[in-house]
Amino acid sequence: MPSIDRRRRNVLLRWCALGGLLAPITFLVGWVAGGVAQPDSYSLLDDQVSDLGALTADQAWIYNQIGANLTGLLVAALACGLWRAGSSGTAGKVGVTALAVAGVGVFFDGWFRLDCRAIDAGCSAGGTSWHATAHQIESLITVPAMFVAVFALARAFKKSEHWQNLRTPTLVAGFASVAGIIGGDDPHRDGGLGRRSRESCRAHRVVCLAGAGVVSTAEDRWRRRAR
Repeated sequence: MPSIDRRRRNVLLRWCALGGLLAPITFLVGWVAGGVAQPDSYSLLDDQVSDLGALTADQAWIYNQIGANLTGLLVAALACGLWRAGSSGTAGKVGVTALAVAGVGVFFDGWFRLDCRAIDAGCSAGGTSWHATAHQIESLITVPAMFVAVFALARAFKKSEHWQNLRTPTLVAGFASVAGIIGGDDPHRDGGLGRRSRESCRAHRVVCLAGAGVVSTAEDRWRRRAR
């Protein structure tokens, strides 16, 4: 019979893996549902994701509390599970740390709100208040952190015999996201931040699902060893 500590560890890992599975869903709900709540002049494809949580946004709580706060907590929980599952070498530790930073950043994305949306008359760069400025700074940290997590964890997956099959989809997501930023960024349309956020979210979805697979695999191996 597994010890109480081991059972607790397995339960913790199971919840952390669940966080990785749910994070892409909660973000998608916040993004799509929040976008639907906006006027027809708002475009899910062309306008910034952050506009959905602006002070002037309609039903801003959908994005702020579900797409940002809840998603950030779930990503941070996944990072905790990856750390407990045993990150592979320096690359694994860097990847998990970057994922945790990204999770914290996504969480604060729901609190550091823009003053206005790009579709609002007279709105420039989201506003000049302290929280709008904090939002811009947070984005400059969160987006790169997610990309670091993607490529660092892909390298860590390569070194693990149990998780090598997760390396290719993680790398593909990372390179596709970078290509989307370099090849499709239009600074005159959304200041660049909108597309960067969307491409970061693509990488975010894949790394969360891959991370959930890692945590679940580790939990399953430990459970078999305890028998």
